Amino acid sequence: YVSYPNVLYFKEYETAKYRRYFEKLQEYFATNGIAQIGAPQDFFFDLDLFYDSPYHLNSTGVEERTRQLMDKLREIGIRKGSSERGARDFNMTTSVKEGDRE
Repeated sequence: YVSYPNVLYFKEYETAKYRRYFEKLQEYFATNGIAQIGAPQDFFFDLDLFYDSPYHLNSTGVEERTRQLMDKLREIGIRKGSSERGARDFNMTTSVKEGDRE
């Protein structure tokens, strides 16, 4: 799976140029058999949700991003306790023990 990063929203992203870019990005992943979690636009955030750079969300932004990511995971059938390998450890509050890592 690939999840898109949190991105600072700019109005320009709504132009045809950027829409084509995001469509081509999604096509690339699909063509190469890489499942996508949401779309790039799902993870655009306003400036007030960033902390010290366009890459670091503040605590409110982190909560929103986490909520959105969890919703997107549920949409594709990955749930806490799922038997899928990737979903097996889908628990935001539990760390993986050293011996459990593959």
